[in-house]
Amino acid sequence: MIIKRLDADQLAAFRFTKPCEERFLQLQSELLSIAHSNSDVLAKERIEDAIREISQRLTELEKPLSPEGADEDKDGRRAAGRKKRAEQLHAFIVMLKKETEITTGSEKLINLLAEFDTGEIPALGSIIRRLTLGRALELVRHSIDLEKLQVAPLSPESLSVMAELMEHVIVKEGLPSFALSSKASKRLKQLFSQRALLDDMARLQGMQTKGMEEWLALPTRGLLAELSGSYSDTCWNSVRQLVKGHPNITAVPFVRSPNTPLAKLIGSTLLIEGRSLEGDQVLIIRGINPLQNHIMRVQAESFFEAFVEWLAPHAKRGGFTKILIPGGKSGGSQTNRPPLHAYIQEKYGNAPVILLADDPPTTFNGYDIRSSCLLVRELTQ
Repeated sequence: MIIKRLDADQLAAFRFTKPCEERFLQLQSELLSIAHSNSDVLAKERIEDAIREISQRLTELEKPLSPEGADEDKDGRRAAGRKKRAEQLHAFIVMLKKETEITTGSEKLINLLAEFDTGEIPALGSIIRRLTLGRALELVRHSIDLEKLQVAPLSPESLSVMAELMEHVIVKEGLPSFALSSKASKRLKQLFSQRALLDDMARLQGMQTKGMEEWLALPTRGLLAELSGSYSDTCWNSVRQLVKGHPNITAVPFVRSPNTPLAKLIGSTLLIEGRSLEGDQVLIIRGINPLQNHIMRVQAESFFEAFVEWLAPHAKRGGFTKILIPGGKSGGSQTNRPPLHAYIQEKYGNAPVILLADDPPTTFNGYDIRSSCLLVRELTQ
């Protein structure tokens, strides 16, 4: 596969926007603040923080209006509104103090705070994010080196890792596992918005390309398949006996600069053999994950399309009539690499959904993709 490389000079000269820098540092600081704490300990600490911040806002509301404000409030509506809001805050503080006494768990507290939060108290958003990060990271399997990310300088690679953590691990996999009201879920998605990060990532991918590099796709059901989760930094690194336990799965390692002294293993994907409800034999690209520091140096579009073009004749010879990939709502089963995910969603997000039969099984590592696979290529025999 011949892949377009992003212009190295432009990459070296790239400057992140201020919103991206601020958001990255904010999230990094919040990650660092929860290091080595379990979610129940965090819950107790964050209740105290929340009570303090809400109490400060309550004190502000209980102060009389300034002379200028009183002059403008001829009908008394503003004063009445402040009084009503102060009563609401006071009642919520009482509720939180009871929560401290009974300590029923962090998920209940997250739901409670997220339902209450309106953005009125800026520090409350950070408190909620830290609680959510702590709980989600306990529940969701991932391969991200958090200690490294907590201190990493902002770079194309660390940006991609942070976006992967927040978008895939927290929002797409963590939040759905919580018992959340629709109001709380909506607020949490706002609090974990990655728009500033993704905008700069799009700027990176929009750079000019300069030069090419060769990647080799190497289908295998041998040792490299068994170890694929480890050298690809993916969540299936905990799966044991991958080959023996999944006879319809083949791993495809990626090798950069093959047949040279610089040859290097730089990630992998899985191919799952399946069958559609209509009886068609389909081949599913599952978890396509080049390593972050390599996918961030090439054009994601060029890589993905080159891989599909390589795969198509192999799939056709194997009797498959369609190449599929899980859709964007299926967590990390599509990819954990944000620039690659962005391209796939833009190009194939509205493609037909192909429903899969139960046999052969296509659920792997807990991800059920039977109703979420998108058509990438129709293969004529």
